[in-house]
Amino acid sequence: MTIRWTPELSVGVEKIDNQHQELFLLVNQLMEACKRGLGHDELRPVLVILKQQMLVHFADEEALMQQSAYPGAELHILEHAMFQARLQDLEQTLAWDGPQPALIAAVNQSIDNWLCDHVVLEDKTLGRFLRTQG
Repeated sequence: MTIRWTPELSVGVEKIDNQHQELFLLVNQLMEACKRGLGHDELRPVLVILKQQMLVHFADEEALMQQSAYPGAELHILEHAMFQARLQDLEQTLAWDGPQPALIAAVNQSIDNWLCDHVVLEDKTLGRFLRTQG
């Protein structure tokens, strides 16, 4: 399954939208690599890049929340931390079990579902707040 960033997912903050588009591309690369049955050595770099980009994105969002005194920051930051833990779990699963069907299912459920849900529910709310702050 491919996930696509669409204009409907825009939060209205250019930096965040650009990062979301990049994250969607990376998630798709990871899912495609899993489906093609690539080995651990080929999958791990894709997962590492995704993890690095997520960390940059989360740090940027959290800085915007702090700068704007975003009232939903605590919960939003907690969700970021929980997702980082999910990525860590996926990385461990890959290291232990290799690219098994369970990893593909975990990628589909843990990453793409979370990413879409988080963007629609949390990031859009953040975007509306940031736009009202100028």
